Amino acid sequence: MKTLRHIMLLVVLLVGTLAGRAQTASEGIRFVADKTFAEVLAQARQEGKRVFVDCYTTWCGPCKMLATQVFPQKVCGDYFNPAFVSVQIDMEKGEGVELAKRWGISAYPTLLFLSADGTEVHRIVGAESDATVFVDQVKKALEGQTLAEMAARYEGGDRSRAFLSDYLGMLLKAYDKQRAPEVAHLLLDGHEEEMVSDPLLYMAFRRFDNDPLTPAFDWAMRHEAALAEKYGKEVHASFMQTTLTQYPFVLAGRNKAGENVLNREGISRFRALLKAWNVAERESIEQTLDVNVAAMEGNWSEMRRQVERAQKKFGVNDQHLAVWASLIQTGCQQADVRQAAVGWMERRLQQLEEEKARQAALPEGTVRAYSMVDFTRVYPQLIERMKP
Repeated sequence: MKTLRHIMLLVVLLVGTLAGRAQTASEGIRFVADKTFAEVLAQARQEGKRVFVDCYTTWCGPCKMLATQVFPQKVCGDYFNPAFVSVQIDMEKGEGVELAKRWGISAYPTLLFLSADGTEVHRIVGAESDATVFVDQVKKALEGQTLAEMAARYEGGDRSRAFLSDYLGMLLKAYDKQRAPEVAHLLLDGHEEEMVSDPLLYMAFRRFDNDPLTPAFDWAMRHEAALAEKYGKEVHASFMQTTLTQYPFVLAGRNKAGENVLNREGISRFRALLKAWNVAERESIEQTLDVNVAAMEGNWSEMRRQVERAQKKFGVNDQHLAVWASLIQTGCQQADVRQAAVGWMERRLQQLEEEKARQAALPEGTVRAYSMVDFTRVYPQLIERMKP
């Protein structure tokens, strides 16, 4: 009997828990289903509401977190249901594909707030796990100045620093890649020293105004100690070094459109700045420039000579070697240069295998950190493409 009572008690508790969850879900945001976007807009106009669109994908973890842990909360339902017609749209299926293009969505989750005629009022990119904080963020934006209203102020000529700072913060949350760099540059121009005291400006520099030929980068190089003390020596130094070592591929390399770029004026200025800044890696960075310039000029024999000089003097940088081999694979028809590139990659593959064999066993439960790119797969693919 005692056991039976325990079982019945567990059943009651389980049913109560499930009922509580169902109640929570029903008290959360009510999303319309089985309607086209046009029908959603029509419903919003009929009910005199705005539209809330949860733009998600099935593989997006934060999207699932919002759908299961945040949107079902009562605090969300209390705010959204009276004011919005809410809909969830998979951006990779059905009309979601076209809507993603129309709205310029490139990151998930993206949360859109629209007027009943479909005009975008505000957007938030990313997920907030606390339902109350999430609702407060939405209230602050929609009941204060929305992204659309701030855009109107900006287009109307408002360039006050307080406004630009607020606007940039909102653009960053919206993952805006078009206007954010422009606003960041306006904020930094002539105010580079404020990066030390203003984390938003420092973030703006790192994300949008970090070209080594800009005044902001020059200021950062000449005041590295102050920035390192404020934001961490390793973090800041790593960012600056990575930017400098990758910049030769911006000045002389292939851009995202697949076009060859050779900025001779920029290269000359960059070399002078490396000397003025007394950059420790200056010689290896200039060596990378020499390789890239030869490639962009189509002087493949000279490129081969410069690559072999770089390897002999500075060792192998897998990221650089893979790019150089790819340039040769797609642009060079000289058999001796293509054969040399195959040799570089085959020797490097052998080195990587030897390095792997020498790695000591890790303690149980420890996972080894690996490069984001597996060059033991990249090199064989390039070698295969270079075969006659």
